Amino acid sequence: MNCDPTHQFMSSWLPPPLDLELGADEVHVWLADLEAAIAHLPMWQSLLAEDETARAIRFHFSQHRHLYTCGRGILRVILSRYLNLKPQAIAFSYGSHGKPFLAVPRDVANSLQFNLSHSGRLALYIVAQGRDVGVDVEQINRDRPVAEIITRFFTRSERAYLLGLPSAQQQTEFFRCWTCKEAQAKAHGRGIAQGLDQLDLGSMLASAARFTYYDRWSIVPLALPDWSDYAAAIAVAGQDWQLKCWKFDWQDLPKSLRSADCEK
Repeated sequence: MNCDPTHQFMSSWLPPPLDLELGADEVHVWLADLEAAIAHLPMWQSLLAEDETARAIRFHFSQHRHLYTCGRGILRVILSRYLNLKPQAIAFSYGSHGKPFLAVPRDVANSLQFNLSHSGRLALYIVAQGRDVGVDVEQINRDRPVAEIITRFFTRSERAYLLGLPSAQQQTEFFRCWTCKEAQAKAHGRGIAQGLDQLDLGSMLASAARFTYYDRWSIVPLALPDWSDYAAAIAVAGQDWQLKCWKFDWQDLPKSLRSADCEK
């Protein structure tokens, strides 16, 4: 499909339709407020598999444990809308670097691919059919010194652009660049430690472009107008796709889960 790239990658966060469908040429991204979800923590806990519950218990701080639990529960609810399965019936397997997959034959899951990321109170989820995808979100830490990281790990063109910026803008652009690199590494299924300099985003950053193509990947920073202290990006295999962005809320839960939670 030949799309106007500017329109193609616009990220307007809307409520999802009741009759949600995922076209072969579509990529869906979901945004969720995890802290708001903590109010329904027992319900999210009831959806997790044993290995997810065990991982949650290993978190030292209860806040981190609760955010992880909500994030995984929401992932299950989102995927259930595409798979026509109960959220607790979904099973996962993991790649060598921890990338999650559906633990069913690809034809059963209709080649559904997904990825997730969370930072602070915000979580993002990406879903597509038959194409690899990755997502990353980072809460921007204004007190974190980033010049040394840029100098040591970024490409020459990225360094030339980022190190010439005023401090506040440098922070913002650093996280914009970082999330793009992380999203592409996650889509590829490898760890980011294998090389931040494998993806050169200098031209995209310097031109303030909304997206870039690298190898077989579309790399797209996401606009988060209500979350100015966060940066996010997605990476998607191929160019023939359109982006739809959904905002997860209480109404996206199956009625059976809403009813059960209200009775607690």
